[in-house]
Amino acid sequence: MDKAFEPASRNEERRQAEWRKHLVLSRSFSRCTPLPWAHGECECVYWDTHVTAASDPERNVYRKGYRRRYLNWVKAFCESLDTDVDNALTKLSREGQCIPCLGRMIYECLVVEVEAPYAALLSTLPGLPNTRVTLNLEAPTDRAAIEARDSMRSGAIAALVISVKKMCERAYLKELVKVLNHGRKQNAAHQHLKFGRLHFNLITTEFTVSMLKQRAQTGTYKRAFQALTKNRPMDQWGNMDFLL
Repeated sequence: MDKAFEPASRNEERRQAEWRKHLVLSRSFSRCTPLPWAHGECECVYWDTHVTAASDPERNVYRKGYRRRYLNWVKAFCESLDTDVDNALTKLSREGQCIPCLGRMIYECLVVEVEAPYAALLSTLPGLPNTRVTLNLEAPTDRAAIEARDSMRSGAIAALVISVKKMCERAYLKELVKVLNHGRKQNAAHQHLKFGRLHFNLITTEFTVSMLKQRAQTGTYKRAFQALTKNRPMDQWGNMDFLL
């Protein structure tokens, strides 16, 4: 198991490169506990190594695309790293957080944040032959759609907070707020099977400690999962296939 990581170099570019390696190279830097459902692998390692494990070749293509977009997001995240985010990551690492898992969970929260307003449209939209398009989607505003949106967003944050608390014995919400807000500011785009391209700059949420507390208390990922997977085919791949 990798020890707590703190970049020793005072050189800004080297520190950014070190964080990038720890956020990306799960096999080398994983610190989480191996999970029975992941065949004894750590969750972040399982996430990385089962990208092409689906029985459907097209789903493997989408999975590889999801991982590629994560890697691009990490690159932008680290190249624009400031002192506050550097300190937040260092604090979390010192307290026992698995940094590869953290990166994947933060990215997942941001994907859910940008997808959530349109979740109610899933059952009405066809799959796209090419997801590299930007659709002119209008977020529904009926009660059911808003409940699905809020459930997804709360569920994603609740899962993040629970995981960090389990690893670090505290949630470290101040540090998570800094990392989330920095993550959403990257010029990244999520490409969804039905929604097309959704740029992270659509995320107007300013994450705060009070918001994370509220979402963690009310959120359950089960409801968000159900909202996204309704009437959609799935293979088992941790919890992330529903984001495709």
